[in-house]
Amino acid sequence: MWIFTQHGLLSIVENTDDKNTLLVRARQSHHITENFKAYIPQYLPKYSPERDYHWRSVIARDVVAKRLSEIIFEIDYPNFKNSVDKELKPVYGEVWGVGMRLQQDKFARST
Repeated sequence: MWIFTQHGLLSIVENTDDKNTLLVRARQSHHITENFKAYIPQYLPKYSPERDYHWRSVIARDVVAKRLSEIIFEIDYPNFKNSVDKELKPVYGEVWGVGMRLQQDKFARST
């Protein structure tokens, strides 16, 4: 699952070593620490340069679910793209633009 927040892009997947935890992965460590700051240092991200996402934390499923719920309740903006950290705007803008293709008539007719 990809999660785009005001403070970073997270990739969250099952931890195959422990089904009670998830791997919360990011391209930059502060994307994890900013989104899970109330749970740091317990879930401080570890650097794994050999992996696709260089930063990862193993976090209990219930903690991830609780934090994602909190992030939803923290929404205080009418426009997501305008609310994100400065470094994220160009990245999220590109994703938004690519996503617009899903609305094009040729895609809408195929569903």
